[in-house]
Amino acid sequence: MTLIRANLVKLPPVASRLTKLVLSSAALLVVTACGSSKPSPASLESLTPTVRLTTLWSHRIGSVEGPQLLAVRNGQITAASTDGDIVSFDVATGAERWRAKAGADLTAAVGSDGRYAAVVTQANELLTFDQGKPLWRERLPGRVITAPLVAGERVFIQSVDRNVRAYDALDGRWLWQYQRPGGEPLALANAGVIAAFRDTLLVGQGPRLVGLDPIKGAVRFDVNVGTPRGTNEVERLADLVGPLARVDDEACVRTFQLNVACLELNRGSLRWSR
Repeated sequence: MTLIRANLVKLPPVASRLTKLVLSSAALLVVTACGSSKPSPASLESLTPTVRLTTLWSHRIGSVEGPQLLAVRNGQITAASTDGDIVSFDVATGAERWRAKAGADLTAAVGSDGRYAAVVTQANELLTFDQGKPLWRERLPGRVITAPLVAGERVFIQSVDRNVRAYDALDGRWLWQYQRPGGEPLALANAGVIAAFRDTLLVGQGPRLVGLDPIKGAVRFDVNVGTPRGTNEVERLADLVGPLARVDDEACVRTFQLNVACLELNRGSLRWSR
């Protein structure tokens, strides 16, 4: 037990009245708080399922750390594990079409058009396969965490510094690169936007969606999705975050800590932003 000695001090009349007022107010707050009732949550609405889902098939492909995309094209679904296993299945039956090993852990996977598949390893190497057979590998100049896009016998990659590069899927020849000038110096270390719309390559460049000619890398349109706000580079960070969602001629994207927007892709124009 601890004994504490306290000295009593006699207050002047004014101070004594103020002290009594404060104590009375505190007691009133305590009584009010004790007497208040908690709000009752609204009852949940009953849910009647209208569609019944069943599992058609299931396969284990290994461990997956972080976001990994499934590539679905031409009746095939291609998946990859973090430790480098790449597998392609028949969408309807789940039958294994082919299997490959990257031989290293992956940071970006997987892109595929149903025949060619591409992944990026932690050593920053771009690996491309033809129905499971290794074709070529290329050391990349920047870190990549966005899954490659494979389309039109080309492999497109986007590095963390927003640099977009195109390679020939057959022999690995470097074709072109694009990086929008005047971008923010700080970039988001998260999967970005890289997708195809008809004969246009869609890429995120900070808070802007840029449409490129996939043959030469020339700009077809450049749309500002949102204007960054803030007093420093971190607060102004507003990169487009993948994946992009597209239905027919419209696509919707979201920017980091800023907004969501939808665009009309034929004209390359902004429909709305919230």
